[in-house]
Amino acid sequence: MPFVHPIIFWIGAACVSAPIIIHLLNRRRFRLRHWAAMQFLLDSLRRNRRRLRIEEMILLAMRCLAVLLLALAIARFTGCAATSVLPGMSGPRSTVYILDNSYSMLQKSAALSLFENARHDLAERIRRTSRSEKVAVLMGAGDDGQAPLFDLNYVAEPVSLAARLESLDASDGRLALATALGRAGALLANEAGARQVVVLTDCRKIDLTAPAAQSPLQKAFAALRKSGVNVEVLDYGQESRKNLTIESIELLDRFAVANVPFNVAVTVRNNGTTNIENVALTPRMVLPGQGDRTVVLPVQVIASLESGQSTRVIFEAASRSPGSAVVTVEAAGDDLQADNRAHLALDIRKVTRVLIVDGNTDPTDRTESESFFLSKVLDPRGDGAFGVRAEVISSDTLGGANFADYDAVALLDVADFPSSVETGPATRPAVVYPQLKALEEYVRGGGGLIIFTGGHINLDFYNGPFYAGGVGLLPYRVGPHKGRPDQSDTYVRLAPSSIANHNIMQAFTRFAAEGSDVTSLVRFFAFTPAEEPHGVVLPPDIKAPQVLAAFADPQNSPAVITRRFGLGEVVLFCTTASKRWNDWPSDEVGTYAVIAHETVKFVARSASQNLTARVGHPIDYTLAADLLDAQATLKTPRFPADDLVTLVARRQGAAAGHLSYAATDGAGIYWLELVSPDRSIKKVLFARNIDPAEGDLACGGRTALEAALGSDDFAYAAKAAGGNEPLAAAAAKKEYWLLAALAALVLLAGETFLGQKFGHYAGRKAAAERQP
Repeated sequence: MPFVHPIIFWIGAACVSAPIIIHLLNRRRFRLRHWAAMQFLLDSLRRNRRRLRIEEMILLAMRCLAVLLLALAIARFTGCAATSVLPGMSGPRSTVYILDNSYSMLQKSAALSLFENARHDLAERIRRTSRSEKVAVLMGAGDDGQAPLFDLNYVAEPVSLAARLESLDASDGRLALATALGRAGALLANEAGARQVVVLTDCRKIDLTAPAAQSPLQKAFAALRKSGVNVEVLDYGQESRKNLTIESIELLDRFAVANVPFNVAVTVRNNGTTNIENVALTPRMVLPGQGDRTVVLPVQVIASLESGQSTRVIFEAASRSPGSAVVTVEAAGDDLQADNRAHLALDIRKVTRVLIVDGNTDPTDRTESESFFLSKVLDPRGDGAFGVRAEVISSDTLGGANFADYDAVALLDVADFPSSVETGPATRPAVVYPQLKALEEYVRGGGGLIIFTGGHINLDFYNGPFYAGGVGLLPYRVGPHKGRPDQSDTYVRLAPSSIANHNIMQAFTRFAAEGSDVTSLVRFFAFTPAEEPHGVVLPPDIKAPQVLAAFADPQNSPAVITRRFGLGEVVLFCTTASKRWNDWPSDEVGTYAVIAHETVKFVARSASQNLTARVGHPIDYTLAADLLDAQATLKTPRFPADDLVTLVARRQGAAAGHLSYAATDGAGIYWLELVSPDRSIKKVLFARNIDPAEGDLACGGRTALEAALGSDDFAYAAKAAGGNEPLAAAAAKKEYWLLAALAALVLLAGETFLGQKFGHYAGRKAAAERQP
């Protein structure tokens, strides 16, 4: 109907009959009596009867029309484009409603959330929808492939559709307004008659002011207006006084190892308008490999957090057993609970596997081998009980090593790599190093490499293919060693001022922060000088080397160097790992052992599976060869409301396969269960977190909306500020009730004037006719 209040209109239309009834009643309330004096008047009336009837009809029509206009005004007439009652009308009105179901709409407003208020308003509008009106309902948080909740059609069962709306829940995704407007335009493209799009949203500034969002929004809005579609926005947004958002959760270490504490960092932001004190963060860890139990970790309290401020909190956790786990951190409740929780999925390793290649072995006395001290500090008992499993091989067997079986590789005084000669019909013979190429691919893919120099290194190999003009694995060119290893009275130390604030060097920096210089406890009798490269153009995946420590010689020669190589890390120590060139392994405070472990932590390959990501990021899990025939089922965070999902492996050759799941639209923990033919079970947990940007509840209002759409040609109502415009109503400039009210007043004034004039004229005529 073309009215905001159609019932009032029909009541007013019925009242149009009142003047007619009054007129008829007035004609019948007298009785005829014949007397002589009236004959003169009756003769006059007979002569003027036609004129009097016309005057009565004019006054009666004006009174009826005035009543009808008052009914139009009170019912708030909005136009006739939405009705097809009369021939020649343009057709029924078509309306597409876009309901913002992003999780920011879960903000509490009194007892209800913004989403519940918007959902209820839309349901009420649907209940009042005329059978001659076409309606579609779209969800605002979704993509182009998302089906409408209700496709554009006549509403045959408004009560049923309203009930569906009332049962909706908000999603864990962000508002995609440009996409929703584009989908609405596509639905309305072939519709005749009046067309409109009504958006029920919270108009968050974060959704409207992002440069990447404004251009698509403006294009989508301009396309709607160009095609004649009216746009109305109902803004439910309101500021939040208390709103915490967990912006990120991350593992500070590159991996987690069973029985070894690991650190998890959580960043919390106060997105509210007031300062918050005593913020309690509750961490817990889900361990499916240990009876699917949950371990509650000690609560951390943030003493104070100012409005707009972020802070970082570090938790320490540990697991007794390897396998999959999820660490969940939750903040205390506030206006928007959805962004107070974050999950971190981990693959807890049994051990960190390190391959140590010894280039200077002593078959008669193992303690004199180059690898003795390093292997002992990493794996004292040789069983991985302390988190690292060190396997030592001689450089003579380097050609048969499979680097992919290890998390890190350590080269100790290795002279060079095995080589071969390649010849071709059109090329000259060339020396190639297959294992060096394999090592480069291993590090570029995320593996770690530790290099200790020594007296056996082949400078031609190191400065040749190993350095590769500055783009190889070796960070710096190296020269012949300096010093006298056999004379302990001549030595250099590390320069205290050169120690970088880096995880590897924290054994020195920690003591320096306490006022102690432990570099004086370590002597280097010989070292390998390294030359900083100049003018080397590095590819994007290789970073410039960084010196973490330097020797206190006149040239300040680099002692410890690191560089990023692809996804992996390389660390170069310009000395030996043994006591041949230094007395570092016997350091009284244990800096050698600490730096050895920190170096392994820093370079070791991180988990290859993408276990933690944002909502909407698909799950892609690589199956090991022994799990290719396993039955795979996935339990989503909404289980048991959602059924178990059966996944089928996508084979890639005979030895590898992938499991994929794309519908990760809910935040929380996804449980993948793999049941092998022998009935053994493996569980892998994945975590999906909401986009923390949506937790910024700052309101944009009409100003930000105009800037985002690039126009003010839309109707707008601030619902949170008391705006009670019904969903079908346009702005005041779109309604005609004011004009109807003015027309009714003008008509009543005209009726009064004509009534007096007609009565006065009739009186004068009768008096004139009575005169002789």
